[in-house]
Amino acid sequence: MASAGNSGTPASPSTAWNVISVSSSTTVLATGTAGSYSDKPDISAPQSETSWTAAIVSGVATILVQAGTAGLNGWTTANKTAAVDARTIKALLLNGAVKPSDYFTNSYAPTANGPLSAEYGSGVVNVYNSVVNLYGGQDAAEVSNTVASGGNIYASLSTNTAYSSAGWNLGSLSANTANDGYNGYAVSLTAGTAFVATVTWFSHIRSGTDTLDKIDLYLYDEATGTLQTSSTAASSSVQQITFTPATAGRYDIYLRLEGGATVLQGGEKYALAFAETNVACFAAGTGIATPSGAVAVEHLREGDMVTLARDGTPARIRWVGSRGLVHPGRTAAPLRIAPGTFGPGQPCRDLLLSPDHAVYADIDGTPVLVPVRALENGGTIRQLSPDSVTYFHILLDQHDVLLAEGLPCESLFDAESSGFAGQMPCDLPDTPAAPRLTQGPLVEALRQRLMTPAARSRTPHETSCAA
Repeated sequence: MASAGNSGTPASPSTAWNVISVSSSTTVLATGTAGSYSDKPDISAPQSETSWTAAIVSGVATILVQAGTAGLNGWTTANKTAAVDARTIKALLLNGAVKPSDYFTNSYAPTANGPLSAEYGSGVVNVYNSVVNLYGGQDAAEVSNTVASGGNIYASLSTNTAYSSAGWNLGSLSANTANDGYNGYAVSLTAGTAFVATVTWFSHIRSGTDTLDKIDLYLYDEATGTLQTSSTAASSSVQQITFTPATAGRYDIYLRLEGGATVLQGGEKYALAFAETNVACFAAGTGIATPSGAVAVEHLREGDMVTLARDGTPARIRWVGSRGLVHPGRTAAPLRIAPGTFGPGQPCRDLLLSPDHAVYADIDGTPVLVPVRALENGGTIRQLSPDSVTYFHILLDQHDVLLAEGLPCESLFDAESSGFAGQMPCDLPDTPAAPRLTQGPLVEALRQRLMTPAARSRTPHETSCAA
């Protein structure tokens, strides 16, 4: 881990291939050159000095190592060893990063020759996303083979019905002077939800005449066999793709190690991480408080007024977005909050929120926003498995708190809105209504409060809601 520096271009040692170079997401400090030295910086964090941002990312990496060492039920010693490999940690860090609103539009945006932003790297570090990605589990390649250099590598993978939308693998590729090596993975993606995949590997350059091994990253639609997107930058030890499928279904990730005279003999070890990004929305049918009573979210329109939860004042809707998801996976399927979970009438009947939609709570005098996924308890707050779901989200002039079935919940906010940004005719708020927390003592205090015997015994069926 090394800071990129506070001026000019990234400085040594952060320019080394096998180092994670950390920049700032709040102050433009040291930046790479878009389209050339493509993977430096690698990632960013919200501090004004890169000596501090590097410490933040180091802390997140430590959490990933601890989580990987602990593993999950069924993880073998080999799984745990692979999970804490430096390549795996780097891939998970980069894949879990959140893309700032100008990530793809400013002058430092990724290019065909540079898969990462020359300002933000892969984005802003996010410990929760990376840990969830880790807990997706190790997913071995379904196919591993060689082909004549430059030859076609794609063939549709297994027709099994279920694949994960998040996971990782520490794998290896072999190539030689005449052949490329390739590995293939199948994933199940949700329509309208952005998907990110990242591959990282080490430099094994032994002399000035050697070149960095080149691994290419591709994503294919399994139903049609067509290439959807790719990352094939040269002189990079990172490739990354971001893709939002129009239709749900199986997609295939392929990695190619290009052969040649200088390719590493004995195989190149790499780490792959992949995951769908977060979804933050109200499910269709959710009653939203307005000055004239509760209105189902799908019936609200731009210009309508809603009632703010904290002071009861009205606020104008700037925009309402929607998306339909078919067979949503764990990253997108709604969570049901039972009536009375947060107190009498909160909510007043079953409330369905996407995993990353935040609820508002006052914890020992501290107002916070907590994504509902962080409060899941398998009882009063549990995830459903519907065949399909339609989500809606409400954008106000400022990020604020609405009443959804009587429970205070956030309006649309920039940090969780990547899937909607292209649909909106206006900018997103950039100041949160309250601190957003996914872990820590305040979140744990709220979880414990919701797990009291009284909360666990609350009836999970509908009750009457006041208009």
